[in-house]
Order: sequence, then structure tokens, then C-alpha cells
Amino acid sequence: MAALPRPKALVFDLNGTLFPAEAAAAQFRQLGLPSSAVDLWFSRVLRDGFAAQLAGSFLPFRHWAGYHLGCLLAAHPQASKLAGEEAVQRVLGAWATADLFPDVPPALRDMHAGGYRLCVLTNGSADAVARPVLSKAGVEGCFEKLLDINMANAWKPSPASYAYAVQQLGLTPEEVMMVASHPWDVHGALQAGLQGAYVQRNAWEPHLMPAGCPQPRLVSRDFAELADQLAKL
Repeated sequence: MAALPRPKALVFDLNGTLFPAEAAAAQFRQLGLPSSAVDLWFSRVLRDGFAAQLAGSFLPFRHWAGYHLGCLLAAHPQASKLAGEEAVQRVLGAWATADLFPDVPPALRDMHAGGYRLCVLTNGSADAVARPVLSKAGVEGCFEKLLDINMANAWKPSPASYAYAVQQLGLTPEEVMMVASHPWDVHGALQAGLQGAYVQRNAWEPHLMPAGCPQPRLVSRDFAELADQLAKL
């Protein structure tokens, strides 16, 4: 098997990789929901977005976010009676003002200075969340492109979503490396022919993909370690 080339571009997941999804916890509490409900809500949004995509129907993140937030509010009698759309605007607004993980900004600057082209590919919104979050951290200028599934009309981990990012970068799949803290995202990219870098932010996440699955080229505990690994390629 031929050796993999040094990737020319790095495509980053957003929620859970560059910033914590739990950044919405305070807004959940203001809505009368427990902070722990953020993970349940986020996992249900992803589940149904994936399922609809698999069934041949694309519905954007915001659609499922509003639907499942409305379900949670209805299930908690003490919760706010705000309509799902107004409530989801507050939650996504909290994400838009979130802080990146502390290890992310210096590592992104190092990667950019090292000649890597940087791109975001998110199941959320590039303009409503990715752009303000990266701008707040002072690293938006490191990124060549901010992409989302609404542009691709396909959720990650659908092959079409990764193919869209590759096409937008004008590269071949093997010249692009997907960076994510979600095993399913890295796996989807590998299946689409991209290289993969898995950042294991949570100790309870698997260190490697399950047996029988393609393995990422790089595995790190945080972005500082990832930046060191990339500098050696």
C-alpha cells in the first residue's frame, strides 16, 4: 500500500471538536431544563438528522434542533413555555458566543503557519455559529473556508458531505484530512477516501475505531498534541 501524502488541507468538525456542545448548558437551565439534557438533545438531533439522510430526506440541523428542544420543553412541566423556534434561537445563540477549547486557538495558528489549509465542515451552521465563534477567538483568518451541511445538502457522515468539502478545496480526497472528536465523523471521512485525525477529548470515548473499521492516521488527546503530530508529517 502506497504511503499517504502529507495532507494539504485540514477539515475540522465544530461542535465537540473546536468548542464544547455543553456551552449551551446555561441556556438550558434558563429554559428550565437540566444541564444534563444538552447531551440527550444533541444526540437526538444527530440521530434523526442521520436517519432522515439515510432515508433520502435532507432536513437541516435547525429543524431537528427545534423539534427536539420543543419535545424536551413539553416533557418538563416546570420548563419554559417558549415555542421551539424561539427556544432554539436562544440555544444556538449560546453556541455562537461559546469559547473554543483552550488548546484550540494556538494549535490552529501553528497549523496555519505550518502551511496547512484550514476548513470547517459542520452539521450546524457555518455563518450562524462557526464564523462568530472563530471570530471571537481571533482565528477566523486562519480558515480558508467555513462549510456546513446546508451547502452540501447532506449530513455528515454521508459521503456526499465530505466530497463537497473536497470539491470546494479543489483537492483530491487523499490530500484532505478530517479532524474530529467524534469517531463516527472520522469513520465517515475515511470511508469517503479522506485521511483522518481523531482527537480523543473524552476518556470514555474509544481510543481507536472498532476492529474491522479503517483507522485514522493520527490519534491525539488534544490539539496541542495534534499540532505536534502534523508538524512532523
